[in-house]
Amino acid sequence: MSSKGIPQNADLTLIVVMALKQSGGEASNKAIREFVIQHLELTSDEVAQIHSGKRTKLEYKLAWARTIAKQNGLISSAGPSRWKLT
Repeated sequence: MSSKGIPQNADLTLIVVMALKQSGGEASNKAIREFVIQHLELTSDEVAQIHSGKRTKLEYKLAWARTIAKQNGLISSAGPSRWKLT
């Protein structure tokens, strides 16, 4: 798959769930982020794009994707910066 940029939150939510499945059902924010970068084949410019302040667009969208997954009962917190499938 060639890079098409960072997808919308709903599509990114599915990739977050895929990342957790691949990692055995639990992963850190960092591990999820690395899975997403590899899965989407994001360029270093796409990964580094700033949303606001020091937060990147990818980090911002991943936070929303995790929130959507949590609200829909797909994932839950497994500790600070860690998530697990429900």
